Amino acid sequence: VCIRRPDGSTQGQRYERVAIEAWLRRVGTDPLTREDIRREGYTLQSDDNLRAEIEDFMSSVQQRIILDS
Repeated sequence: VCIRRPDGSTQGQRYERVAIEAWLRRVGTDPLTREDIRREGYTLQSDDNLRAEIEDFMSSVQQRIILDS
């Protein structure tokens, strides 16, 4: 399983968007740092560069699978 929609925290961690949104609704803290997300300055942002790299990687894997079959 690979991240499809990465989000990054202000501390530099990367999470799958759907998973981190569910976690934050349930728990209310960053899963790695346990930092309260309600504190000023804590944000999540879409990591478009990482998403593009993942999409390129997944595409190359699919091409190899097709060629190997």
